[in-house]
Amino acid sequence: MSLYKQLWLSIALMMSVAFIGSLIVSSISTKRYLEEQLFRKNIDNVSSLALSLSKSDPDPLTSELIINSQFDTGHYEFIKLEFTDGQVIEARVGNQIYNEAPRWLVQLFPLESKPGFAQVSNGWMQIGKLSLSSHVRFGYKQLWDNCKRLFYYFIVLAALSAAIGTLILGIIIRPLDKTVEQAMAIGERRFITTNEPRTKEFKQVVRSMNKLSAHVKKMLDEESAKLDKWRKDSQKDGTTGLLNRDPTLGQLRSLLERDDDSSNGTIITLRLHDLFNLNKSEGRQTMDSLLKRFGQSLLQSCQEWESENAFAGRLNGSDFLIVLPKDTAAEESGKKILDQLVQICRELDLTHIQLLSSCTGFQHGETVSDLLTRLDSVLDSAADKNTDSCVHVPSSKPVKAAVSHDQPQWKEFLTQAIANKQFVLDRFPVNGIDGNTLHYEAPVRLTKEDGSLMMAGEFMPHISRLQLGSALDLIVVELALDTIEKDHVHMGINLSAGLLSDTPAMEKLANQLKSFDGDLSLLWLEVPEFGAFQNITGFRILCQLLAPLDCVLGIEHVSQEVTRIGELHDLGLSYIKIDRSLIHDVNDSVANQVFLRGFCTIVHSIGLQAIAEGVSTEAEWNALKELGIDGGTGTYFPKEA
Repeated sequence: MSLYKQLWLSIALMMSVAFIGSLIVSSISTKRYLEEQLFRKNIDNVSSLALSLSKSDPDPLTSELIINSQFDTGHYEFIKLEFTDGQVIEARVGNQIYNEAPRWLVQLFPLESKPGFAQVSNGWMQIGKLSLSSHVRFGYKQLWDNCKRLFYYFIVLAALSAAIGTLILGIIIRPLDKTVEQAMAIGERRFITTNEPRTKEFKQVVRSMNKLSAHVKKMLDEESAKLDKWRKDSQKDGTTGLLNRDPTLGQLRSLLERDDDSSNGTIITLRLHDLFNLNKSEGRQTMDSLLKRFGQSLLQSCQEWESENAFAGRLNGSDFLIVLPKDTAAEESGKKILDQLVQICRELDLTHIQLLSSCTGFQHGETVSDLLTRLDSVLDSAADKNTDSCVHVPSSKPVKAAVSHDQPQWKEFLTQAIANKQFVLDRFPVNGIDGNTLHYEAPVRLTKEDGSLMMAGEFMPHISRLQLGSALDLIVVELALDTIEKDHVHMGINLSAGLLSDTPAMEKLANQLKSFDGDLSLLWLEVPEFGAFQNITGFRILCQLLAPLDCVLGIEHVSQEVTRIGELHDLGLSYIKIDRSLIHDVNDSVANQVFLRGFCTIVHSIGLQAIAEGVSTEAEWNALKELGIDGGTGTYFPKEA
């Protein structure tokens, strides 16, 4: 039973005790008052009747007529006249059953009517003794009326007290509700903080819980910062600050395997020609300063790029790689970045240095080796020109498209597809370490006019550019709910980052889920890491809207924002999916193993599941299970027919 109900029961019990006590005290007081009034009435009546008898003929017949006449008024229990010679005239009520009050009241508070006495005389001579007692039934009626009146007053006061008490109790209990909510959140490993109430006892409890939450958040921040620093120290080049070769190629491989709007774009290679001899002629310190400036420029270019998945790395001493997802102007981007580095050489008076560059477009399904081979093949021939140049290499893989690359045609095509809901969901299993399926990943596919399916990586870049992501999200959720209702399976769908900037769309999504009659605990919703941390305010709004519902919420493609993982401690998330760039060949990468083990410990401490993306081999899966991973998805887990 809730404390609120217990308090109300206690109040009701106390009011009932107070009412019963008041009833008893009032009834006893009324009983004494009525008995006193009856006694006085008896004295007055017996004196008046004795006077009437004394003035009349005192013979027994006349006296009996007067007594019976007085008795017939109905106000007496008995009237008795005893003559001095022993003769008695008496009128008495035979029935002692009272209908003026309930039997229990009569038994609890019996009224005693003391009789009145008077002398009847004839002149100076006493002829008899008169006694009478008024009937108590009218006293019981008065006593019962008093009880009923007290009860009515009690009901009115109780109703008024209930209204005022509800208001006051609500104010008093409100801090307790926050305290209970905070306690439940801590039990769920969501370490939230609340404002301290005015109530002294509640304030002490809330203050202690807030200290616990702050301590946990501080611990998460510190551990996340240490882990991120270790990752940067182990994965980044000390001179340029760029990623080393292995993490660079790992992130590129992750983009190529992803089926979303980041799986297409531009890749650029840069080579500082003849670095070995330049170190001799210019000095290693000068060349290190140049390389450091190169790294700063490339990092700034990636930060300014429209996609948060843009990155740059140093493949070896003289070669750099820049990846710009969603970029459709490879040649223009390549020349722009090359010009920036040439300008740095001029500022350092190193204009004789030759920079070589090649660029090409990439798309979902290509391999890292094919891309690097395509880019490297033109760099050697470019060195013979003895000048700075950026060579654009056409893609060797023809781009599949449902329409022309003309942007207006894409807009018309996708707008019509959304209006007609020409989308379906695919299914890929996400397995736990026990072999059971946690849920099915459900990437969206677009049905073309010929009935074939278009992969998300082909149309999602245009969906993002045209800002149609929110509309598509609502369609995808509808498809997932239909599947859940039909097959009763766990379905995981990806929400676009753009949804977090569209509050009306998020409210539509919440209303769409509220109107669903099925089991919402089977629905897994996830947003990309860059979207969640880029717009943490919008992500919080989404979490608040979905909090009352039973759906499962998580973040996918987690890899870069480790230091901010503590910001998720109060959002009610259930899982994160670790990007495939950290998973590839993890069985042979000690650095990634150390990172993943620490990362899993952090996310488990705030109650999240850690799921690995892109698991491709049994060796990777076995290593991941040892590191604390809770589940995985990828080509290693066969797709169900």
